[in-house]
Amino acid sequence: MQLLRLILFLIVFSLLYLGINYLALSRLFVWFGLTQDRIFYASVLFLGLFFPAAAVLERTIGSGSTRLLYICASLVMGVVTILIGLTVIYEIIRAILPTKFIPPPQYLLILLFALSVYGILNARGFVVKEISIRLAHLGRQIDLVQMYDLHVGTINRRVYLETLAQEINRLNPVAVLITGDLFDGSAQVDAGAILPLTNLDMPVFLVAGNHELYEGLPNVEKIISQTNIRLLRNEAIHLDGIQIIGIDNPVRESRRDLSALRDITFDPSLPAILMYHPPTGIADAEKAGINLQLSGHTHHGQLWPFSLLVRLFYPHGFGLHRFGDLILYTSPGTGTWGPPMRIGSKNEVTLIHLQPEDDA
Repeated sequence: MQLLRLILFLIVFSLLYLGINYLALSRLFVWFGLTQDRIFYASVLFLGLFFPAAAVLERTIGSGSTRLLYICASLVMGVVTILIGLTVIYEIIRAILPTKFIPPPQYLLILLFALSVYGILNARGFVVKEISIRLAHLGRQIDLVQMYDLHVGTINRRVYLETLAQEINRLNPVAVLITGDLFDGSAQVDAGAILPLTNLDMPVFLVAGNHELYEGLPNVEKIISQTNIRLLRNEAIHLDGIQIIGIDNPVRESRRDLSALRDITFDPSLPAILMYHPPTGIADAEKAGINLQLSGHTHHGQLWPFSLLVRLFYPHGFGLHRFGDLILYTSPGTGTWGPPMRIGSKNEVTLIHLQPEDDA
């Protein structure tokens, strides 16, 4: 089943990616007056299959050469994504402005290069974002750290986790909550890949995201069992006067309810914090009495213009939102998937100050 899911994902992704490359290259050929001949179609085919082929090679062979190939393919995918956004803007300008005011396409390529470099530099490192949330039934202030979408694999590796671990130990929260997609699936991983997270000075909890499903939950459980990280699978635990509830990412991505929450027993007299990968299931979480839901999955689009498209599928795909007694925080993520680039967002470690509701 896991292999079939991966094959289907690669087929669908490859077809969509071929279409994106066709659109991007076709506009470039039109702007520069080039004929869409065999070179054009060969270029579309090469670029469209570059990333999927590199991903398969890196996953199955996993050498220094395949890692370099995967990184190059990821960067190309990022550049093409940015080009699509610029193409839309450029075509709008061409449609509404007189010809004499339209900049030549060479300027578009310069802007594409500048944005690509900025995206790479912007994705290096992370920022610490602090938010304060008041919760009922909380006895004292508690600090938590949320990390999300680390995507440990070919690009985000142990060195990055070591930097994160140093910062988290400095922040000294009560616990670290990793709300899905710890693993990327791009490369074979083991417990050594996440060793810096096992050396943190506080408890670390993880829930399964969609990439844990791609990796295979039995394999994830085997890796996590060799560490001091606790994988919460549709269960609740008590910690320092709060309840932390972890629910697996739905197998069917389109599923928007949270039926698994109905089978978990927790104390309504204590604050209930839900770790759930996608920012969905909000109505069920509110009805069940959850006080705070921590989600992510969207990367806040990661690369413009996908930050705009994300809102169509996930209206609450970034930031703080309140629904009656429920507060939802959707993180932009602490790592990247695919292109090691960010435009319009940053890698984020979220320091959450939980405060009693009746504090002045």
